[in-house]
Amino acid sequence: MATLNPEELKSIKKLYEDFVKNHAWEKSEEYIQSQYITELLKILGWDNSNIHINETQENVKTQKRPDILLSKKDGGTIFVIESKDCKVTDGLDGKY
Repeated sequence: MATLNPEELKSIKKLYEDFVKNHAWEKSEEYIQSQYITELLKILGWDNSNIHINETQENVKTQKRPDILLSKKDGGTIFVIESKDCKVTDGLDGKY
């Protein structure tokens, strides 16, 4: 398993501090995705070409669009991220 280098850790800390400073939990789900989640993924080494926002998942019959899909270089989905609006308190389990 790869370890984060000091520069990556510094970038994550700055992203977190920006999140807190800007009260990002009061922002929309889309804002948090574009300003924080995708930025965190880039810090962790994901390339823009492997981050897919609101695209239909292959081989899924419901045709629902997950918030973010992370794919392998050959295109297969390896991870799905569902972000939730922080302002909504009846989300996944009703707790934030």
